Formats: sequence, C-alpha cells, structure tokens
Amino acid sequence: MAFVNPYHFIPGLRSLKVDQITCWIEGHHGPKYVGSPRCSGNALSGWIESVAGQTFTVNWHNNQRDYNIEGALYIDGVLCDTHIVPEASSFPEDRWSIANIGFIQVSPTSRRNFVFTDTNTLLNDDIPEAPSAANNLGTIRLEIRRVKVDKVETMKSDYVYQGEALTNRFGQEYPQPFVRPIKVVTHGRRIDQEPMYTFTFMYRPLGTSQMCSYKSFDDMVLECTEYLLERNLFPSQFKVPPPVIRVLTDAGADSYLAL
Repeated sequence: MAFVNPYHFIPGLRSLKVDQITCWIEGHHGPKYVGSPRCSGNALSGWIESVAGQTFTVNWHNNQRDYNIEGALYIDGVLCDTHIVPEASSFPEDRWSIANIGFIQVSPTSRRNFVFTDTNTLLNDDIPEAPSAANNLGTIRLEIRRVKVDKVETMKSDYVYQGEALTNRFGQEYPQPFVRPIKVVTHGRRIDQEPMYTFTFMYRPLGTSQMCSYKSFDDMVLECTEYLLERNLFPSQFKVPPPVIRVLTDAGADSYLAL
C-alpha cells in the first residue's frame, strides 16, 4: 500500500519498514543509513554508524492507524521510553501518525538527550546478571504492540523518567524549552503481549569489526536497494514534516500523548 500521509518525510534507504510501520534513526546529519537490513519473521534489523557523544532521535511512522499502537524503546537492552501513535478515528490529524523520541525528562524542568555511547566503554561497564544483556549492548530496539485506550485526560505536569540510570546513554542535563507541548495521558492496556514488530538498529563506529562488511557506501546502497525492491519495502517520499509532535508513555498501562 502506498503512503497517503503528505505531511511527513519518510526516508527510503535510511529506514526499516514492515507493513504500515516505518522506523529510522535521525542523527546530526539527518537519517542514518541502514546497511544490509535483515528480516526474520516480524523482526527487522540493520547496522548504522555511530559517533560517541552524538545525539540521536528514534522516529517511527504509522501509515494506516487502524488501531492504537505503542512503541517501547530500548537502548542497550534497557527500557528508556514508550510512545503511542493513536488510531485515526480518535485523532484524525496527520500529525499524530509519527512519533519522535530523542530525550528523557529527568525533572519537571530539565531533560537529557539520547546520545551514542562509546561501545568500547559499554563493554567495560558493569553488565546486568541477565545472560542476554551483553547481546543488547550497542543496540537501539523499538517494539511495536497494539494497545486498548480506555480513558484520555490532560496531564498537569511533565512525566519524569523513572527507569534505570543510563549515564552513558544520555547527554548532559539541560533546561527544557519554556514553551512545551500540551500532554495528554491515556489509560489502557496492551492487546499484544509479544511485539507485533521489532525494529533493531545495531550501532558501531565505521571501521569496527562488526561493520567490516561495509566495503563502500555505493555497495551498501546497491545491496539495500535490491533488498527493499525485492520485498516492496520502499516507502514514498513526502514533504518536510510540521513541528515535532511528541507522544510520551510510561512503561506501565498508562500512556501519554502530546499535542
């Protein structure tokens, strides 16, 4: 199905796409290139270049919006944020079709941006006891699930991040902009216990052993183009989006929307 939303620019080669959902990482110089994307069942993955200390934003777009969808974001295996893109029948404006996740709220008046960490430093950090923890280092993962929304109300204050401290994953604390979006809290529950789709971006600096399969940028473009064309995964290109609309939720049943 062709994209019908004319308000958002959706990267082609620089994104992972399955059905109506497209996910990509935005860095300092725009969308990150996704090399050699892989598809396994309902999971898509690809390598992206990282620069230690550089900020990034995780973006995902729902083209159809037949139902409410939650995106749970994990950085290096740790839950950092959850967002909801609501169904079109309740929020018909096209601006609600996209979520942009680039920071956490650490206090009612301050934020910290997501930053790429030094993967060598990551390997020297204390690793949680879970056997799979090491496999999650150097990954950005977005899990997509359907959710049922029972009630919607306006928030009285900003939601403050309550999760695990991620010193290497977040940048320096800074004051939030004076003008902030109005946030709406929604109460509900997950319909899917297991993710409908999982998008995983494995990040490393170019030149590391994990990235050595990248012979040249032209080779990467050709390989990725062939992959996407064979599977009809090329999304259309659109105009530059309007100002960012942020959609925030916590890790529990309550979900937060921003208008």
